[in-house]
This record gives sequence, structure tokens and C-alpha cells, in this order.
Amino acid sequence: MASDLLEPGFQHATPGCLGGLEDDPTDGTTDPGTTADGPGTTAEGGETTTSDEGTAEPGTTSDGEPSDAVAPPFDADAVRDAHLAAVRNAGSVTVRTERTIESDSAVDTIESSRVAQIDLDSGAALVRRNGTVGGSATTYLAPNGTAYARQVLSTGKTTYLAGDRAPAPNVTDLVRPSVVEFANLTDLTYEGRATRGGVEGYVYEAEGVETARPGLVEALNTTRENLHAYRLVVVLSAEGRVKYGELSVNFTTDGQTVAVDQRVRYEAAGETSVEEPEWVAQARQKAARPDPNDLATERFTVEAPDGRVDQYVTARRHSLDESRALGPQINENPVYRNDFLNQSRVGGLVRVYWLAAEDVQRVRVVFHYSEDEVPGGNESALTVVWDDRDRPLLNPLDSTVHPENGTVVVTITDPGRLERLQGETMTVLQYEHYVETIEDRRIRPALRGPGIR
Repeated sequence: MASDLLEPGFQHATPGCLGGLEDDPTDGTTDPGTTADGPGTTAEGGETTTSDEGTAEPGTTSDGEPSDAVAPPFDADAVRDAHLAAVRNAGSVTVRTERTIESDSAVDTIESSRVAQIDLDSGAALVRRNGTVGGSATTYLAPNGTAYARQVLSTGKTTYLAGDRAPAPNVTDLVRPSVVEFANLTDLTYEGRATRGGVEGYVYEAEGVETARPGLVEALNTTRENLHAYRLVVVLSAEGRVKYGELSVNFTTDGQTVAVDQRVRYEAAGETSVEEPEWVAQARQKAARPDPNDLATERFTVEAPDGRVDQYVTARRHSLDESRALGPQINENPVYRNDFLNQSRVGGLVRVYWLAAEDVQRVRVVFHYSEDEVPGGNESALTVVWDDRDRPLLNPLDSTVHPENGTVVVTITDPGRLERLQGETMTVLQYEHYVETIEDRRIRPALRGPGIR
């Protein structure tokens, strides 16, 4: 909870419970020469957004009365749903965030701002971040889903990324009203129609540490005694869309006192346009002339009789260009292709090969399966397993099932695991069924015999 505060992805390194948060290019940036505050700002791509304060709110009743989502007491679920529905109906929105962090363990105050412009109708987004740490960066998501990024370091160096290497803005997170999560843990008072932060609307407000519920104290990783100051403001439109959120909190955690002040504005709903920035052409040129030391991802595929297996290897480009034995290979070893194991197995049975661990950064193995092959139809229990010869059972890996496209995916990034799993056998099991079958038959699995390998 404390890690995202009012805005998901709007993060900076802070002590205590906020520690480990880092500037992320996916946050976007405000470039030098552009501003991040106030309506009417012309964005880098040439688009202009204006505040929607004072405009008629769609969804209001004929007499201007607020909708049910606005009525007290504050209903976090109703407001969240109303906000997302209103933004979807509007088709576009601009989200402006300003944040200040002070700590008794830090020399300087960290000040950051972000402007995110989202066109839900076209799928385009432009996110610009500026701060006192790390320089600035801009991320552009084109309507076709291709991402581009430009980062200007504090040293003045400018770098460009495009395609898979560019961090794509998460539009869902950008429009999500994170302030609602704090409101759900706060005793808010309904102030009626009023103005806060220069934004007029229907106001909910809390002032004082006594308004913080126990869940909020826990989320901040502190205690009631160490929560020194707290203020939360939410301004809603008549239809329940969050127009403005304000959070101020001062607390001590792990012996360090942290003060956070953050404000977020959702404006220009239905009036935001996103144009391609001029620097995207440079990012495309950079992508067209890849550095051999740049990271690249290559797919290797094997069409097994029992299901296709895709293996994505991310490594230095020059390593992928070399002639090496990469990708999955069908394993015909009869020790795995037996009636017992086939009762629980779905998809392909392969050995996986990639580069040496010092060269590879990530491996993602995707097993494709058919729904009618799943024992008992329980797709959620499907798990990628591998054969660790030091253990009697096939071992499960941390994998994810995607029933919508019939795949089970395992991603490996740890260098030790990458080295250990190189060349090993993998497949997909309905793991609960596999274990139960072993227990039912009282097999302490002799799934292999001497000399079979």
C-alpha cells in the first residue's frame, strides 16, 4: 500500500517501508523545457490538454445532483467502479502527479512530477516524468502497441529504446484511482460540494492521525504512536470520477522518519489527445541499428506431437547470433513416456537448452496444451515440472497458467537456476493429480531405472 501511495508506478527510493522503490522509465517523464503542472500544458508530442474543472459532468441528473457513487458514506468499490467507467466512457484522460519525499536519513528532498496522457480510444499513451533524482524520461505507447522511450540522464546523456526493450506504460495502472485504496482505510468526512487543491467537486476529507484505521497503520509498516500526521482528500465529480486526490503523511518506521506529500489530478476527461513525439523517429533509427551488446530476445520453437513448446531466450545480441544449440528439443526417453506419467501430463515433453548462465538474462518457456487433455478439467492446477535427478519426484517450478490461450509459462531469471536447469527435462503436469496418483498406488516413485538415461 505505502509503496504505490496515490499513483501506481510513481515511485522513488525512500527509507523504511518505502525503501527499494526506484525510478522506473515506465513512469514516463517531463523533459527539460516542458512543464508538469497546470492545465493547458502542451505536451511533447504537440497535444494540448485542458482542465475539465467547471465543465458539465456526464452522467449527472438533470438537476445536477450527484450520483449514488458520491453519496456518503464513502464506498471505495463504488467510487472505483464509477471512476473507471467514467474514464472509459470519456475515452481519454490526463493524470498529473506531484510528489515530495523528505526523510531524516536523506540529505536532499526528493521532488518528482509526472504527466500521463492516455487515449483509451486509440490505445496511445504518453507519460513524462521529471525529478531531482536520475534525470528525466519519456515513454510513448503507439496505437499499435509498440513502445518507445527516451531518457535524459542528469549527466546530459540521452538514450533511446524501442520495441521489446522499451518499457510500455501500463494504461490500466495509470487510470486506476489509487487514492481509493487509502480512502478505504481512512475515516473520511463528507464535506459536500467544495474546492480543494483548486479543484471543485464533491469532497471527502480526513485530517489527523485518529482518522487512520488500523489497516493503514499496518500498511505503512509503523505503529499508531509513530504516525505523526495524516491528511487525505478526495474530490469526486458528480458521476463519481476521482478529480483530485491529496495525501500527506508523516511517520517513523525502522528508526527513520519519512514525510510524504503527494497530489494527483485526473483532468481533461474526453479532451486529451496523444500525438507521436518527434524523438520517436530517433528511437526507431536506434532500434534499426542494434548494438551487438544490447539485450535481445529470440524465440525457439519445437512442434511436439503432444503440444508446441516455445522458448524465449533474452541475452546479448552477439551471443544469440552465434551458432549454438538453443531451444527446446523433444525428449523421447521412455522413462517419461509411460502410462503412469501420461495420466497427469499435458503438452510437450522437452529438454531445454540455452546459453551459459553468464550470457543469458532470462528464459521463458511456454507450453501449449489442449483443454480436453487436462485431467478432471482443472486447468488451474497445471504446473511446469522438471526432473531433478537428486530427488524422487518431478519438481514443480513457479509457473503461470493462461487458460484463455491454453498455455503454461515458466520464467527463469536467477543465474543459479539458469545454470542448474540448462539441458534438463521439462513438461506440464496436473500436479495434484500426479501426487495423488502416486499416493494412491503407494508408489515412491521409481519413475526411472538404471541405465535408462
